[in-house]
Amino acid sequence: MQELHQQVDQFTNKANIKAQHDILAKDIRRSCRKRCFKERKLRAPSEILQTFRLDVDNASLALHDLKAKQEAEEYHRQVRSLTGQALKETKKSLQCQLCEIDKNFAVNYQDTIGLMQDKIQNRKEEVIKA
Repeated sequence: MQELHQQVDQFTNKANIKAQHDILAKDIRRSCRKRCFKERKLRAPSEILQTFRLDVDNASLALHDLKAKQEAEEYHRQVRSLTGQALKETKKSLQCQLCEIDKNFAVNYQDTIGLMQDKIQNRKEEVIKA
């Protein structure tokens, strides 16, 4: 069930990141079109190119940040998964050890009871003979 929740969280995170990426790309395109239209009327082509390059650089940085966030979330998910697996294996190992201890205790307990009964029987026989 926990794995299913993790998969749902991962899918949701990827969908959110994809949606953020799409929204960001649309906003950048829209602002570039608006600026280009306005700047064609007002500025020289070299200034338009410089502004466009700045916008592309900003978009590239935003995309890089978005990818870094996505990678960090993926690593975090993997760490949670590996930690969960390690805990499950540790639990299983401890349960096996506990079962083995219980078996050994039961055997030793039965042996001790048998020895005690033998000693009691020997004492009774000594008392009867004396």
